[in-house]
Amino acid sequence: MRIAVDSWTLASRFRCQGTYVYAQRLLHEFKQTSAGDSGISFALFVSNRNGNDAWRIGAEGNFHLSASTLLDYERVWRMGGAGLSAVCAGADVMFLPTAATLPLGGTPSVCTIHDVTAVTMPSQSARVVGLQRFILKRCAKLSCALIACSECTKKDIVRFLGVPEEKVFVIYNGVDH
Repeated sequence: MRIAVDSWTLASRFRCQGTYVYAQRLLHEFKQTSAGDSGISFALFVSNRNGNDAWRIGAEGNFHLSASTLLDYERVWRMGGAGLSAVCAGADVMFLPTAATLPLGGTPSVCTIHDVTAVTMPSQSARVVGLQRFILKRCAKLSCALIACSECTKKDIVRFLGVPEEKVFVIYNGVDH
């Protein structure tokens, strides 16, 4: 199985945000998982031109870096470019570490939704909140499965986004001691 991984959240401007750290740590675990003969390979999208830190993770074993110039164009990437890149990479599934990219293009996707604050407690301008809500809701509807980091987030996803409960799986974030 080949899993394409959206690296949008690894933009250098997000280095001090929790989703960046979550994605970094998860990718290191994916890298270890793919080191054995598990039949799983990963394709992490990278670009040297856009200030994305994904290339720092490095390729190893069945963990590959997959160059995509579409990642250089944020709007294009988030509105379908990631899905097109997943198709071009021959992915069986696309993993989205955050609900910031629309899973378009035909490759089934699994998305982590950390919270639904764009719906429950908006803190940006009306225009930004509108875009956040649109992407969050469409990502939730278009993904085959969703990962929530808590039971509370799962309940919010079901209640506010109208997603069936059986589509949402709670996987708690790990702790780095």
